[in-house]
Amino acid sequence: MTLLLFPPEILKLVAGELSDTDLCTFCLVCRKFNSIAQDDQVVWRAKLLRIYDEPSSKVPGKPYDWKRVYQSRQQIILRGAPSMELGAGNLSEEALEVIWDMLHDARGYKSATKEITGKNFKILDSFKHQNRTLGLLEGRGNNYALAAAVNVLTTPLLRLPEEKDLYDLHTMVYSTPAVSFDGYPQFQVIAALAKYFIYHIHKDSESDMLYQRRLMQPNEYPSWWEGKLSDYVGPCHKIPLKWYGAYAYAQRTIRPQLRDLSDGPLVDVTLSMTSHNEFQGSGCDIQNFTITHGKISSTKPDPTLRYSGAWKHIEFRKSYDSHEWTYEGAMLPGNNMILGHWRRPGTLNSPENFRGNNGPFFLWAVPEGSTIAGRDDRLGFPRYRGVLPMYP
Repeated sequence: MTLLLFPPEILKLVAGELSDTDLCTFCLVCRKFNSIAQDDQVVWRAKLLRIYDEPSSKVPGKPYDWKRVYQSRQQIILRGAPSMELGAGNLSEEALEVIWDMLHDARGYKSATKEITGKNFKILDSFKHQNRTLGLLEGRGNNYALAAAVNVLTTPLLRLPEEKDLYDLHTMVYSTPAVSFDGYPQFQVIAALAKYFIYHIHKDSESDMLYQRRLMQPNEYPSWWEGKLSDYVGPCHKIPLKWYGAYAYAQRTIRPQLRDLSDGPLVDVTLSMTSHNEFQGSGCDIQNFTITHGKISSTKPDPTLRYSGAWKHIEFRKSYDSHEWTYEGAMLPGNNMILGHWRRPGTLNSPENFRGNNGPFFLWAVPEGSTIAGRDDRLGFPRYRGVLPMYP
């Protein structure tokens, strides 16, 4: 019995399991095979779901062009990547849109090792292993917001910034304290903050800002989110219990040295929701502190971006026994990273910019039960011997 005698339903199942190369050969056999492969969405749905997570933009009961989505992803993400030099230059708006859709379709699952995995994440992560990271994507014209948003959501893939770029990043994150304006996320600022802190947590970095990074477990580094991003859209805000964090404690006007950008230790924080949009918490860095007046609110959707409603604005006060600090930032879609600025209360528009007045911070979710207690004597670290500064 030849394949020609098989019913169309069986042939569709066969075609949906073929590789792209084998499917092309299948189509060349005869008109019947070509029609089955080219004109039936069942085949392309099977091929897409075998490699990618199910699209979140698909509306139940309405037609969905599985073939177009699959072919555009394969062409741009897999076949077109080398010629476009992902991570080393500018991408077309079409390429950025495809990556943006993949990020928002990405569904994260916690593995046995507590790392976040998923089909789309696996494909995006492959660029890192091929030295084609997404961390230096740039946009032109109307693409700036889109490129910056892609940069931020691919934070786990950002490669180590070059030394020549570090000073510009340092200047930008200190000169532009607002991560939102009139309720809209400022994606370029958030992306700069992501690159700035990736430098300090990267395993190959020479920076001592996060000297304890060598003590962190692999599943404690910034990672992807669990579930789908659409799970995090809406007025009800849920945040993880455990966080690690870092803050820069430097001076904007002085050119930073690679090994002396901050005295800030690794921060250990526990947060809990007290209402649908308020939270409190406690933690430690150089001293114990409490988190009060915590608020989360939805940002306005950026008119140039689809699915931008999952970005949140967050603010809180961090109080020690003798002083307190104001923190304000953006919670990324997935509710697993927060990037923003800390400052002395009442100094947002102050012309003063001396060391200790303000600076950037980064918080990222870690598995419940994580703690840095007992891993290192931070007070014994050479930088902290003598008089301790008043940390934010």
